[in-house]
Amino acid sequence: MTSKANNRHERLSVLPDRDRQVLDGLPSTTRPRTAVDLARDESFMSAVVVADAVLRAGTSQRELKDAAARMSSWKRGFAAVRVAEFADGLSESVLESISRVRTDERGLPRPELQVLVYLGDDLIARVDFLWRQHNAVGLADGALKYDSREQVMSEKWQIERLEDVGLEVARWGWDSAYRDKGDLEYKVRRAMDRGSRQLLDPRVRFVTTTIAQNVVANERLAARRSG
Repeated sequence: MTSKANNRHERLSVLPDRDRQVLDGLPSTTRPRTAVDLARDESFMSAVVVADAVLRAGTSQRELKDAAARMSSWKRGFAAVRVAEFADGLSESVLESISRVRTDERGLPRPELQVLVYLGDDLIARVDFLWRQHNAVGLADGALKYDSREQVMSEKWQIERLEDVGLEVARWGWDSAYRDKGDLEYKVRRAMDRGSRQLLDPRVRFVTTTIAQNVVANERLAARRSG
């Protein structure tokens, strides 16, 4: 639906009720509509960061794709559709979202996200990225800083256990992902190459997770650290 503009160079559109909400007492567009509006105007990377966050906050993939489809014929509507197809609420941080975009730009296989790695019944780790066919995992590790020696040792022990069962670990921070100097691609490809030549412990099993499960897991982790 359109509304009459003040001049022939403008095109106005009435915002349908399904794209409206009231947030903290103020009128606002809904999360999926906001995400696709930004996707039509921002870079692919910035739009994916927002879309991943919207999915993580409770918007369904179907809602996001439907919102993008309604705008597919608009100016840069194709960009919104592309973002909606790529977005994944299992990305738990801006760094993880940027890392996914970078690996995709470099032609790397699309990874599985937030996968639990078990050795028999023993949980070894929940990894950010998994390239299952290459026996490789990726850890997007923020500033690579920790609050305590216990956290440092826990991370070290986790990586050692992953490597002990035949998984190669690629680990990177903000500089590698955001500045894109090629070292992120190098680290991942090296891990995939090495992992493909290793024998995975037959007791290893991978368990996929959901957004809701990861929210609960992160809340418990935060509670333990604050306690």
